[in-house]
Amino acid sequence: MAETEAILQKRELLGGRDDAKTIAQQLAEGRAQAARENAARPVPAKGKEARDDR
Repeated sequence: MAETEAILQKRELLGGRDDAKTIAQQLAEGRAQAARENAARPVPAKGKEARDDR
């Protein structure tokens, strides 16, 4: 029993599969939120173009 608890504690400290799943889920949620925010942002008005042919 003590060995099992020690292994579980190490796994928790080092970050087990549960942490990786949570991180992946957080990244996916962040990408979705960024996509929504970028879609809501208005397209910048096209102004006078700079001349680089001088």
